[in-house]
Amino acid sequence: KKRQIKELTYYNRACDREDITTNNVDDLMITEDMDAESCMNHMLKHGASLYPDLISNETAKAAREHILERNVIEKGFFVIENENRYSFGIDVNSHPSIRQALTEISENKLLQEALTRIVGPNPAIVEFTGITALYGAAEQFIHQDVLPKGSAFKYSRNFVPTFSLFIPLQDTTAEMGATAVCPGTHQCINAPISTICQEDAAMQISGRTHWKSGTGALLNQQTFHRGAAHVDPQGPDRVLFILTFASRPRFGRNQVETRMIGQGGSYSLKWDQWGHTMKDFADPAKYMSQPWKTLRSLGIYKPKGRDWGWDYATVASMRISNSDVGYGYHNLKEFAKTGFTFIPDSLTPALDDGETWENYLLKTVAVVRSWLLEKVTRVHVAYIFIMTLINFILHFCGYRKRGEAIMHCLGRLIFTHGLIVLIAIAIWYRVKTSQWAENIRTGVAFKSLRSYTNTEQPGTIPYKTDVLISPRFKSSSLASYRHILEINHPGNRYWADLIASNSLNYHNLPSAAQLAVAEMLVLDIKSVCRGRLLKHTDDSKWVVMSDEDSRNQAHVELLKASNKALYFVLTLLDYYIAEIDVGIFRETALHKYHISDHLESLQDHLIGDLPNAQPRQLANNTLRSVALPKYLSFPQTIVTRKSRSIPSTMPEQLKPVPPFPAAWVEERDTVDGQYRGSFNEWYRAVVTKMDPNKGKIDIKYFDGDKDKSLNHRSVRPYEALVMDEVVSVQVKGKYYQGRIIRFIGNDKYDVQTHEKGLIKNIPGHLIMRSFDKVDSLKEGSVVEAKFQGTEWFRGHVVKINEDGTYDIAYDDGDREFFVSPELVRLSDD
Repeated sequence: KKRQIKELTYYNRACDREDITTNNVDDLMITEDMDAESCMNHMLKHGASLYPDLISNETAKAAREHILERNVIEKGFFVIENENRYSFGIDVNSHPSIRQALTEISENKLLQEALTRIVGPNPAIVEFTGITALYGAAEQFIHQDVLPKGSAFKYSRNFVPTFSLFIPLQDTTAEMGATAVCPGTHQCINAPISTICQEDAAMQISGRTHWKSGTGALLNQQTFHRGAAHVDPQGPDRVLFILTFASRPRFGRNQVETRMIGQGGSYSLKWDQWGHTMKDFADPAKYMSQPWKTLRSLGIYKPKGRDWGWDYATVASMRISNSDVGYGYHNLKEFAKTGFTFIPDSLTPALDDGETWENYLLKTVAVVRSWLLEKVTRVHVAYIFIMTLINFILHFCGYRKRGEAIMHCLGRLIFTHGLIVLIAIAIWYRVKTSQWAENIRTGVAFKSLRSYTNTEQPGTIPYKTDVLISPRFKSSSLASYRHILEINHPGNRYWADLIASNSLNYHNLPSAAQLAVAEMLVLDIKSVCRGRLLKHTDDSKWVVMSDEDSRNQAHVELLKASNKALYFVLTLLDYYIAEIDVGIFRETALHKYHISDHLESLQDHLIGDLPNAQPRQLANNTLRSVALPKYLSFPQTIVTRKSRSIPSTMPEQLKPVPPFPAAWVEERDTVDGQYRGSFNEWYRAVVTKMDPNKGKIDIKYFDGDKDKSLNHRSVRPYEALVMDEVVSVQVKGKYYQGRIIRFIGNDKYDVQTHEKGLIKNIPGHLIMRSFDKVDSLKEGSVVEAKFQGTEWFRGHVVKINEDGTYDIAYDDGDREFFVSPELVRLSDD
């Protein structure tokens, strides 16, 4: 949990219908006029792309027949709505049609160039499977293949992004169960968007006709999608050919990998095919034959000139340590019933309650080792005894000299065991020098990012209108994800358009003009977009940048956009500085204290600082406007400007207004908090924590009480009490309604109540406020409730009982009655 907070690179993004990028399948099609960069941007925007004609009809037909034959033979992997569905890992050398299909995919130039930009060169293969849906297969629920806690967007330095290529091996209609996708949802973390997609927003790839055989759908594994129901009794079985790609691990000289593959995925791949890459799959007969395939999978050996994929030993150990899908305690209980197929049942140890995979596997190794040692000792003792007896008999009969048989016996033992020992030493050395063994020995790989001291700056929770400035996406090793903020985050997208529209010849402008342009862009973000510039600090807080820092950030972006050479140099320096945090030498004093300072001073020298002065009137110079995108539109106009000219002073009428009351709240701010997030009872409080990982706010009331994990609707900036405001005051534990008639000073008030008359000198923290336009619980309200008083789960109010309790229907199907009000709060919906 500490790493989840400290190594966060995005935030708990709440999405709605406006974040779904298209409802037209044609928008997902990759066309001939697109290049690799366009394909990358397309994938970052939609999270789904359609590549036509990846496999020929003849190859698709042959591969389909092979998969249908193997469905009843192969041991299948679990798939959602498993009834009437088959799923199994495909062996690359199981049939010529499979090899041909892989060859055709690898020879599609645009796809391979796009994958290089999206995932990185020669991506690793982490799934190769065939899925068949028969008539009667039910519709799956909408889902992501990788869980949000394993998001490469939210934790860019902890998880690699993965992309699945779905290829139908026959023309597939909607009735046959063509896959449905919800474009643009790969950026979403929270539950409401899944409900929207489940209800009506997901569209089938078949469109108005059919999903053409051989046309591949490349999906980010975080994109919400589902397998549709097969309801066509006359339609053929729907067969999908699936490959999943991941960025290759950074294993090599002076390199280190801090990331792992995302959590929650099934990764249906035969165990001996791990460790391989797309180039290996393109020629499996040469590079994926036994025993080399198994040695590669175990991370022991790879041919010279080839690249490591994600080997089985590394992936299995990571998934076990994180209790990933398939590696939980209930999976261990199932495994313990059968054990390893190559180990007798008598050597399978009993499973203790609560035992971990690691302990169980070590216990199994200890049992097998003890058994082998015992058997080997008995065999050697018996062998020596028998040979000694034979030597005695032969010597007694006069056929052999004394001790001759024993010497022959010892010679055989030395020869055979010496050969075994030499082979064992060679294997031991190979394993010892393997990359995954090196990672274990050094303890550098997959380690936490470099630790920092906590900053004193108050944190806040980002909103989609904010511009996020984060160094943790600045790395060439992140492939397409180094651009993800500028394409996927709405505020950054608007900011990038604004920069591009106003950067022409910016580097040639005088300093005063540069200051004016930079300041006007920052004001545009605050007043028109209703956003802020937020900086990601070393300890993973999102902090509001000062006006000066915001202007300097705009200055840097404008310089980079107006000068390509400077853009290249500064971007390279950003990559080097970011590498200091995650590189193999990140804990050395040279990297911590010297190289980073040197690189940052070099950056400062190239950029220069804006003068800290008021902008002057500039003739014939206007700020180029950018249309406010649909995803950043608001119900009412915040500011109207007839002219976009840069004035001599900043116009006072452009007053920044937050998109909703709590949008710009920061830690240590004084606020009004809605008690328990349920009642229309608001008390003065201080924000103690803003958690971008969960999108929640912790507050402490002035009377000492606390509320944790409130959503943004339950907090609003504190506004001073005013004369005649209707309030409730606390007297000896009871509340009396009245109105404020006098402000005394020192935060004390006189209140005229209905029941107690005039109450004097009431401290402000004992005054409860109510707001007319506040969301209150009613039947149908989407809420979070503590199921059986333990953990918060999402659901909705079915009934409000006479005693004030609630009947709750949870999203997962459970129901609970007479739930106490303090256990129910409004959800972020």
